[in-house]
Amino acid sequence: MPSVGRCMHGAVKMDLLIPALLAILKKQPNHGYSLMEKLSELGLNISCCHPSILYRALRTMELQGLVSSNWEVQVTGPARRVYSITQTGEDFLNNWCFHAKENVKMIHKIINISEGGE
Repeated sequence: MPSVGRCMHGAVKMDLLIPALLAILKKQPNHGYSLMEKLSELGLNISCCHPSILYRALRTMELQGLVSSNWEVQVTGPARRVYSITQTGEDFLNNWCFHAKENVKMIHKIINISEGGE
């Protein structure tokens, strides 16, 4: 049986990337490296893939109006782009959560049947 493993391979985990980023950003704005760490804490470890996956997703999300970004100038070190969720992003996340809960119910039913339940 294929492993979902530690790395973000496969459509299921990639489908979780955008809602996971939005959920993290709903708590507080973050920069790319911090987002990568927080994704890993959720179990979505993209560090074994090319980091451009995260930045491409964030750029696409920004073009779709789900997030916005601003440059944060550091006293030491380079400036970094900080991402924030927009109202459109919050609406998207709320809608995604509603449908995800419905899918979880269906998944539990399928598991129950597959394990001999009704």
